[in-house]
Amino acid sequence: MSESKHTPGPWHYEDGPEPIDQQMDTRSIHGPDNHGIPHAMVYDDLKQGGDIDANARLIAATPNLLAACKCERDDGMDGNILREAAETLRCRGFERQAARLEHVADAQDPAIAVEEGAPHE
Repeated sequence: MSESKHTPGPWHYEDGPEPIDQQMDTRSIHGPDNHGIPHAMVYDDLKQGGDIDANARLIAATPNLLAACKCERDDGMDGNILREAAETLRCRGFERQAARLEHVADAQDPAIAVEEGAPHE
């Protein structure tokens, strides 16, 4: 496993600086020891009606999501535990939930690869 180069979590978000354009809104993404300096900014065009808080929450959750993917992979399961759980759900008639777990298993390795420096497709 390669060493992560990103700012370690947990991350959080808060209102960003006042945008120059009043049609924009901002949120700042912060790591644990940033002393008020944001690691990333989320911008949203208010005219487009996007949900800036939902986007900022997703970005702030990234270190935890990545850690969960890596934990399962590093335990030697390579998505198998998720696939086994999906099969159990499917056998009990929970097709939609099984499909969602399989989707997570399929996304796990590409997400880790991008974080480790592979080109994003």
